[in-house]
Amino acid sequence: MSIPKPVSRDFLRGAHSRFQEQMRMQVINQRVTCVYSHVLQFAKTNPDTRCLFLIEENLKHMWEPHMTDVLVNLTELFPECSVDYIYKDMNGPGSYIVIDWT
Repeated sequence: MSIPKPVSRDFLRGAHSRFQEQMRMQVINQRVTCVYSHVLQFAKTNPDTRCLFLIEENLKHMWEPHMTDVLVNLTELFPECSVDYIYKDMNGPGSYIVIDWT
């Protein structure tokens, strides 16, 4: 068994925020991958050049804190496309991330 490495006070002070940032990035990457896969599958199976990714009302609270980062990442993954977020109120069917490659 090896002896653990020494850990500085500064490392310990920043441990929580580093962990929180890792978790935040993991959530963002999962959301981006989900939309990315959906768009690719849609493009393969539909003649349309606009894909709407539905974010259901009961899940919106899980997406919205990260929406800006998700949209930035999707814009990088679909560089020649329009990437938007359309928010619907509670009377609508939900909100959408829209990828348009017209």
